[in-house]
Amino acid sequence: MGSLSNCPEKWVNRKWKRSGLWWSRRCGNYWRMSMKWLENKWPAVLLLPFSMLYYSIVQIRNLLYNVGLFKSYRVNAKVISVGNVTVGGTGKTPTVQFLANLLLQSDKSVAIVSRGYGRSISDTVVVSDGRRVFAVSQEGGDEPLMLAKNCPGAVVIVDADRVRAAQLAICNYHCNVIILDDAFQHRRIARDLNIVLMKRDSPFGNGFGLPAGPLREPKRNLHRADIIIINGENSSSLPPMPISGKLLVSADYQWVDCINSNDEILFPHDLYGKNVIAFCGIAHPEHFKRMLVKMNLCAFFAFKDHHFYTDDDMSVIENAVGRLCPDVVLTTEKDWVKLNPEWLGGVLYRVRITLKIQQDREFVSLIEKII
Repeated sequence: MGSLSNCPEKWVNRKWKRSGLWWSRRCGNYWRMSMKWLENKWPAVLLLPFSMLYYSIVQIRNLLYNVGLFKSYRVNAKVISVGNVTVGGTGKTPTVQFLANLLLQSDKSVAIVSRGYGRSISDTVVVSDGRRVFAVSQEGGDEPLMLAKNCPGAVVIVDADRVRAAQLAICNYHCNVIILDDAFQHRRIARDLNIVLMKRDSPFGNGFGLPAGPLREPKRNLHRADIIIINGENSSSLPPMPISGKLLVSADYQWVDCINSNDEILFPHDLYGKNVIAFCGIAHPEHFKRMLVKMNLCAFFAFKDHHFYTDDDMSVIENAVGRLCPDVVLTTEKDWVKLNPEWLGGVLYRVRITLKIQQDREFVSLIEKII
């Protein structure tokens, strides 16, 4: 695409950096950082009465499941749930992908069941039968479609009714392992293993429940978890947990490579010092941006999580590419599945990451014992 030195200086230092930040705010993702909702306890304390009401409803619901007034249905397959106790991104999708491929390598017949957040229809959708991908992102959701492409051999079904989706996977596709994506709070389907993910730098945010904080239920409910995965940079230093007797493992998400529509592969060191434009629509865009610190980041566009790109969005990015002349444009795999692969030609690359678990022997051993 040419060198950044060929572009007018005003576009680099003034116009487009400001435009990128303005666009990010317009897209509604910087409210997280501006309000400091995950870290600070003020002004979140003003919402505490609503949090107390929310917690009361959550605990009554859990009690009704515990005493059997609300029924949990057991299906004829092993069930693994991957979830969290906070809202926002904690790495559930990469963990589901890691588990699915691990089990497929062990000759298990695996189905991934998801609610399919952000999709345009509410019907049951078979995103993949393990051999072919049927749905587009608007029908199945961006994360299920990404999982279908990255876990060949796994059946992927989206449905708000997880029991119905699991039964479909068992009866029609003969699956013997069901992986539930984002299902720690979804107790209607019984599970054999509960995996909970947390961010190392802010496992419980400000410690408050919704809407004053990010907690979806009280911290003490972690007693339902079997494995707690703490992910993030320097994840070897594990934060204290409010419960004991659980397998606590650390994990990090490593940048493997990036690939374009022509299957041309670049490794991270190939991009050091290169001129880069990046964009994403994920829960924590700052994490993606942090991966690019060794590159000359000309512009960065952050959209809301699960964002579906419009013509206006793509025009803004195209204008930035035309004026800033980057060597490459980077995005996440989650965003890639919602775009035409030929858009921007060979300059657009998707970043591929993998889950690296530190205590992998203990983790895999417990998975094998349950399955």
